[in-house]
Amino acid sequence: MSKQKKGISGKEMQKKTGLTRKQMTDALRRVCEIYDFEWTDFKANPLNEKSDFWFPLEYAELLAVLLRHIWNNPIYRKNADLSVVTASAISKFDEAILNDIDNKLPEYFQDKVYSHLGHMTSLQLSDWAQPFVRELTHFMLNLTNLQNEDIGSTLRRFTKKINMFNYFLYRGYYVQRFYRGEKINEEFHDAFCDKFMNVNIDRVLVDLIKEGIEESDFNNYDSEEEWEGGEEQIEEYYKWLSSRPSFVVKPQKNRHDINVMRGNKEKWKPIDEKIGEGSFEGSNLVDQFRWNLEEEIIEMEEMLASKKSLLEDVKKEGKIPQMFCVETDEMIRDRLLRYIEHCNRIDVEGKKMYDVVNTFVGQALCEVLK
Repeated sequence: MSKQKKGISGKEMQKKTGLTRKQMTDALRRVCEIYDFEWTDFKANPLNEKSDFWFPLEYAELLAVLLRHIWNNPIYRKNADLSVVTASAISKFDEAILNDIDNKLPEYFQDKVYSHLGHMTSLQLSDWAQPFVRELTHFMLNLTNLQNEDIGSTLRRFTKKINMFNYFLYRGYYVQRFYRGEKINEEFHDAFCDKFMNVNIDRVLVDLIKEGIEESDFNNYDSEEEWEGGEEQIEEYYKWLSSRPSFVVKPQKNRHDINVMRGNKEKWKPIDEKIGEGSFEGSNLVDQFRWNLEEEIIEMEEMLASKKSLLEDVKKEGKIPQMFCVETDEMIRDRLLRYIEHCNRIDVEGKKMYDVVNTFVGQALCEVLK
């Protein structure tokens, strides 16, 4: 039985994506340009560029999602000016892909996507980028528009709080890696985050598509039935893929945790919006106290979901993760020295980001001080 039969043709891909043949071909060429695919990766005969399109089931559904949305990627649009790309545009692009993943992908692929560290990054980016921009804009304007104190004093206090927040971020990173028995190698850690964690959802799909291309070269599926590619046979094929010993999936957050996180985001609204619709509960002392408790409960629910996932890991491993042990004096001294090195490295390597932030804050101050 030919392995090639376990896939879909170009016409079937057109149906999945809703694109014409020319649109699909153009989108596929763009995907190859951006993400370093070979054109022959998607051909029935890899040795013949002019052969028909063929998309193995190991990745066809993932590629369909990417093709549908590739032209909406604000970072990789042709002739894109990255200096004017907005957080809102990235957020909307992510949201569209995440919706397709949740509603159109078979469970086999959903599990693979949910297991990728980058999925949670994109999920929260989609949810919080636009609210963050709005609140940060309000903060910058409130620095001067609310004449309760001078702008310098406010910046002083805010800078001190950010300084402590940066330190706590590093402390958490250090302790976790130390107790995992891993060498404190920040260059490796940054490379890991860039490849697996701090990647956008399109890159998650690309990683899994490339993985699927490799898998399709080795999979050997046997069936007594003649392969016709119907829905039932495709579903059976996905079940077979999931049953292989090599299919090891450990979602960073299970479906329940993701739903809790999404539900908490849906519950959250800016205070001014709550006041406008009459749902703000801080209009008197009792309501304000109750409102504070409810906000704390939402945070606790997210923490509880995380603890439940940790408990499952403990049950499986049969031991307590070492990261929850107490630091020693020697560790603290080492961490403090490494934090100095970490900050010095960021000052040097983060010059480009510094210039971007410096320009942003300068433009914001110009608006309120002119």
